Order: sequence, then structure tokens, then C-alpha cells
Amino acid sequence: MRHALILAGILMLEDGKVLILRGASQQARVSHAAPAYHFDGLNVLKTAMAAEGMRRFAALHASLEAYGQLHRICAPFVTDPAESWLIENAIWSMTHGYALLQMQNPIRNDLAPFRAPPLAQQFSMLLNREGAPGGSPA
Repeated sequence: MRHALILAGILMLEDGKVLILRGASQQARVSHAAPAYHFDGLNVLKTAMAAEGMRRFAALHASLEAYGQLHRICAPFVTDPAESWLIENAIWSMTHGYALLQMQNPIRNDLAPFRAPPLAQQFSMLLNREGAPGGSPA
């Protein structure tokens, strides 16, 4: 319920509404007394909302950073600027292909003391830009 109240408060601000505890409880469709159980006043709700905003910002930043790495890996394979959409196609294909592989046949951690390299490095190795682990060409 605490998280529902935080999301309700964020939604109220996004809709241009004034943030009050009773309004957050109405938005979250919970008892008007519920916010008092989870938050010691409006300032504590605002602090929790700010923390949620920072969590979202950090997740967005991480995904943009990962996208940038994939874009740098795939870009050299597209030589015609008019076909830059091929970069996005390659990024989508690699990301979703890898995710599908993991869903169908997850890597078992109990087989050996193997540590998979970071995803960007795996893609680089796959594209034969970096070679085999250790930096030497495959």
C-alpha cells in the first residue's frame, strides 16, 4: 500500500493536482487514514516520492548507457547514413535474441566457476570486434 500511495502522489503531480495526503489516498483508492500509517506527514510522502523519482532516473540512466554501448558496437557495421535504422535493428535483434536465449535455456551457475563477461563485451565478442576473451582474435 505504501508504494501505491507513492505512485498515487506522483500521478497527482503529473496531472497538475495539489498534493495532499487525503488526495493521495483517494487516488490510490485506499482508506483516507492509510497515508498516516505509512507516512509521518506530507513531507515524508514527498521524500518517498523523490526517492522513487531518483530510482526511476537511475534505471533510465543505466538503460541509456547500455543502449549507448550497443550503439557504438553496431554502428561501424552500417556504412550508409541513410540506413541508420539498421543500427536500431541490430540492437533490437541482439537484445531480444539474447533475452529469448536466456528465457529458453538459462545459463546454469552450478556447472563451473564461469563468470560471463559484461553484456556489451559479449556482443563485441559475438561480432568478432574484440576476439576471444583475453583480447586476442578468435
